[in-house]
Amino acid sequence: GRRGEVLRRHCAKDRYSAAVKVPPKKGGRLVSATGRLARFAADLEFEHLPPAVRHQGVRLIYDALICTVAGGRAPATRVFNSALLALGGKTQATVIPGGKKTSTPQAAFLNAMTANALDLDDNLLYHSRMGNTIISSGVAMAEQFNSTGKELVAAIVAGYEVSARVTLSMAGLLS
Repeated sequence: GRRGEVLRRHCAKDRYSAAVKVPPKKGGRLVSATGRLARFAADLEFEHLPPAVRHQGVRLIYDALICTVAGGRAPATRVFNSALLALGGKTQATVIPGGKKTSTPQAAFLNAMTANALDLDDNLLYHSRMGNTIISSGVAMAEQFNSTGKELVAAIVAGYEVSARVTLSMAGLLS
């Protein structure tokens, strides 16, 4: 379903500005929608998030991690992960099923693929499956850079917000 709907309701008052209030940057003015989305994502901090959005961000992380653990039991996932892990890589981030370490991009990719293996991951209006990629990437980056839980939640919310806005801006998607 509609797990991302709380984020949409709380973060999307109009087409390009969020209900989450981010203090404006000093300096030049952003004029494009892309620039506004980029500035929003770059400036978002946990403290800017309403409690309901914080709560939903944590729920989405739990959901994706549960999908990853469940997907790790699929035979095809185990074969795929084993083949890619054999390629090696820096030990920066964890591949959740099995706990092996590899490079951050590889861990994010393997965890995202595993989260989607059983097709249980979330979607936006039945069109876009963004949670597995946003959360797997966010968790891998947070591990590499030793980020706090608050930083991870803010990054996940920013990822959902930007992805949802781009998806919903596609012509004909909701018709």
